[in-house]
Formats: sequence, C-alpha cells, structure tokens
Amino acid sequence: MFDFLDVYPWLLPVIIFFGRVVDVSLGTLRIIFVSKGEKYKAPLIGFVEVFIWVVIISQILSRANDMLAYL
Repeated sequence: MFDFLDVYPWLLPVIIFFGRVVDVSLGTLRIIFVSKGEKYKAPLIGFVEVFIWVVIISQILSRANDMLAYL
C-alpha cells in the first residue's frame, strides 16, 4: 500500500509541528471561551483539539521505528 509519508519522511515532523501549533491555539481559544461563558463553543473546540492530538500521536506510534517521528 502506498503511504505518502514513507515517500517524504521529512514531512511528518512538519505536520507534527503545525498540528501542535493549531492544537495549542485551539486550547487557548477554548480557555478564552470558557472564561467568557460561551459554553457551546468550548466543547466543539475541545473536540477538534483532541482529534488533532489523537491523529498526531497515532502517526507517531505507527512509525515507532523511525527516529524522525520523535523529533
């Protein structure tokens, strides 16, 4: 089976970096919405935040033997 990240191994650390940037930004927005009392937006942002985290961790663990995944 063709795997895009096997052809471009340098792409995984870039995806992880930008995924974490988006994850932390969404976490900050979620905290802001909770503090302002907007209780309907915060769980949606929290769901997206956790989804991004799970996708990134699953990509790292699926390539556990590749040292670039841990950088």
